[in-house]
Amino acid sequence: AGDQGAETLDQAPLPGAPMALAFSPDDAQLAGSFLRDGLDFVAIRSWREGLWERETEIPFIAERLRFSADGRKVLLMGEFAAILETGNGGSLTSLGGHENFILGGSFSPDGQWAVTASADGTARVWRASNGALHAVILGHARPVLDACVPDSDRLLTVSNDGTVRTWPLKPLV
Repeated sequence: AGDQGAETLDQAPLPGAPMALAFSPDDAQLAGSFLRDGLDFVAIRSWREGLWERETEIPFIAERLRFSADGRKVLLMGEFAAILETGNGGSLTSLGGHENFILGGSFSPDGQWAVTASADGTARVWRASNGALHAVILGHARPVLDACVPDSDRLLTVSNDGTVRTWPLKPLV
């Protein structure tokens, strides 16, 4: 069936074997978790008109990546969680506290909060600007698979205990 008009960016090969990839909401940045020469790292690339302009690489193992709505931050998730700033040389803010793998997460639409979901059965709410922990969400009987903040009022979590729960965000933050 062919490539159906797809454009190949062969002038911009990936910097290693990809483990996870995410595009920024405006499609101007690509975040990827890669393995190269036995080393794990996360790379952020910016591009314009098909040409790569800038790349930031940091050592980190990430199995999932999510951009903030404004594209200024990337939530890195795997054995650990962190927030990577995309515009200031790649500063990294660690999000410590989960007792097992981070399975999902996202940023609030306004970018003020990050939420993470973990195999430890909790979700956590963090201030995205500095990584401060604001709330630990308990209530699922099994690992929490994902968490999101769809609007300024609610936090949603889904667990492999078979439940999707909604939590009022205002008391949490």
